[in-house]
Amino acid sequence: MLSCEGYKMFRGSATIVPVNGKAPYDIVGDWLYKPEWDCWYCKGSSYPASIVQNIVDYHTEFMYEVMEKVQALEDMVVTVENVEAVKKAIDDIKGQLVSFNA
Repeated sequence: MLSCEGYKMFRGSATIVPVNGKAPYDIVGDWLYKPEWDCWYCKGSSYPASIVQNIVDYHTEFMYEVMEKVQALEDMVVTVENVEAVKKAIDDIKGQLVSFNA
């Protein structure tokens, strides 16, 4: 979990919807929210919460995907016929964990 000045942060993306009629755009980075200002911060800029939409926490999304795969493996009965598929699934999960932490 990321944190700064006691505030929780997350690595992810959000869509900024300007009020001046310009096209919405996405920003990917480390996000911090300060409730006392109702404001989001990312990459040295601040954004009123009213224009920040579609917030995606990559860590939460990633963990959900990994847990789905783990659950599928737990439900699987390992046999001689599917042992290679199980090994591949485990290697895929390990690869995801390594690339996520890189």
